[in-house]
Amino acid sequence: MAKHKDHTHTVIDHHHDGSHTMHRHHRDGSKHSSAHHDLDGVHDALQEHVGEPNPGEIEADAGQHGVEPEAAKAAGLPMPAAPGAGMSGAGA
Repeated sequence: MAKHKDHTHTVIDHHHDGSHTMHRHHRDGSKHSSAHHDLDGVHDALQEHVGEPNPGEIEADAGQHGVEPEAAKAAGLPMPAAPGAGMSGAGA
């Protein structure tokens, strides 16, 4: 989750039904909007677009969270890639 470099500011519309629309503005003048049912969704989108990963977050997302594989799978946690996965070329 890397911060978007061309992001300049965000405007959030709060609606009477509890939903929100987030408008992100970029240096090149483009705008992107997304709808969210609740503040958790708004927070997740803000983290994705302007946040920085917490210590260990990148490793955990890659399956390096230290949870035993059976428990991790049951909890829906990311699993580490199999050895050699994603490799191509000679010897792969």
